[in-house]
Amino acid sequence: MKRLFVSCVVLLALGLDAAVGEEVDDEIQKDIVAYTVLGEIHEIDLATRKAIISGYEYSFSGQNGYERPSVKLYGSQAGSLELLRTNMRVRIAYLHGDEARIVMSLQEVDASLPENALNE
Repeated sequence: MKRLFVSCVVLLALGLDAAVGEEVDDEIQKDIVAYTVLGEIHEIDLATRKAIISGYEYSFSGQNGYERPSVKLYGSQAGSLELLRTNMRVRIAYLHGDEARIVMSLQEVDASLPENALNE
């Protein structure tokens, strides 16, 4: 009987710990806000996986340093960081990072689309 009681207490404690962990994860997820902007690529550094787009530094290394964002070229469902060029117009979904904006996805857009098109 004592062994059963101890087992129940241990399982209850593990369950509470897991539930607290889930609540913390939910709180973290609520604080994550992705922003979307249009911009023009000014510089790309493939070695550091960073780019300057409309005056802001963007990182293509993800939040934890190893995730790869979705990159698509205009009129295509495919693309990669290596295929991006300066002067391309792009739509970027990003998160705020400590040192740079973290790219979640990037889509090349029609070059004639004005930068303020998202605001209209």
